[in-house]
Amino acid sequence: MDKGSRIIALGWTCFTAENLIMSENRQWIIEQLGNEKRYHLVYNSLSTAACASIAYGFLRYRKGTSVTPFGGRLLPFFFHGLGFVGLSQLLPEIHLDRSTKDNAQETPKDGIKRITRHPMLFSLGLAGLGSCLRSTFLAERILYGFPIVFAFVGGAHQDKRFLNSGKLAQTQYDNTSLIPFQAVLEGKQDLSQIQKEIKWTNAFLGLAVALLFSIL
Repeated sequence: MDKGSRIIALGWTCFTAENLIMSENRQWIIEQLGNEKRYHLVYNSLSTAACASIAYGFLRYRKGTSVTPFGGRLLPFFFHGLGFVGLSQLLPEIHLDRSTKDNAQETPKDGIKRITRHPMLFSLGLAGLGSCLRSTFLAERILYGFPIVFAFVGGAHQDKRFLNSGKLAQTQYDNTSLIPFQAVLEGKQDLSQIQKEIKWTNAFLGLAVALLFSIL
């Protein structure tokens, strides 16, 4: 493993570890530091340091060990599509027609949350996976590939914390899933309801971004 790959891998590992440790021991650390403001200062400082090391490894040593892209254009486009469509659902709904916007119902469109409890983490992870498959250097592959790992680890840890604290109701936990589409495949979520709640204009724009990535 070349120097850039080692720095990026270490940075991602530290980022994951400090997030798990700081969030798992939140109350104890706040008590030791004296107040919540200091806790957030330490938390943010550690996250910034980890991200800075990742950026340094990538910008300084990205062109190290060469690797062969995997999946042609189709597989990266598939994961880019899932990721960018997921991210598009987190944005306000786009209405190309003003009259459609004026007549739109005020019902919340939370279809993405029926697919996974952690749409942000998995959308970033899947988009990163698409870039990971297209990477021509090992450092890039590690940089883009780690977010999907963090989505599983960080998402599962957050579920545990929120269940214990009551922020996540047991019924919601039982009827949704960490892994995208698992609850749909198990029949816990209705696909037709998801279709009604998807922001379709946003989704098509997300696919357009994925297509742009596939041809660049």
